[in-house]
Amino acid sequence: MGLLLPYAGRYTFVGLSIKPANLKDLPLLGEIRRNAIMAQPETFWTFEEKCKAADAWETMDVQNNFELYKLFLNENDSAFIGWKQNYLGYLFILPEAQGKGIGDKLLKLAEAEISKEHNYIWLYAHPYSERFYQKHGYVKQRETENPFGTTLLHKFQKNF
Repeated sequence: MGLLLPYAGRYTFVGLSIKPANLKDLPLLGEIRRNAIMAQPETFWTFEEKCKAADAWETMDVQNNFELYKLFLNENDSAFIGWKQNYLGYLFILPEAQGKGIGDKLLKLAEAEISKEHNYIWLYAHPYSERFYQKHGYVKQRETENPFGTTLLHKFQKNF
């Protein structure tokens, strides 16, 4: 998985640099989120639902409520993660950067930070990403929510 090294508000893995995002990064983070959602197969969401989810970033209250980090890979912004207290709200990776262990590393960062003050982490996972979270020890809960009509998001939790 690689070694996580904190320094001056940044975190590094070999070949990767993760730093806190700020307000001027919000449009970029929205673009990463949009590209990641639009690249998902239409197995779980219709095209219209993907568009609605991808465009929702502009209306989300992320500015003051979430701890946001962005990741640089080969000098390009490729992914970001965000959480509030022990709720993981965002983990998005550009399609061309997926499958390279970036999600593993960002999730490890969030878990390390969240576990300093909480004994568990929770999230709502889209069916497209459920296997990823299960691989990392997250357990599906009975609670679900249905924000887009045809797709259920399932609650997952991992205890520390």
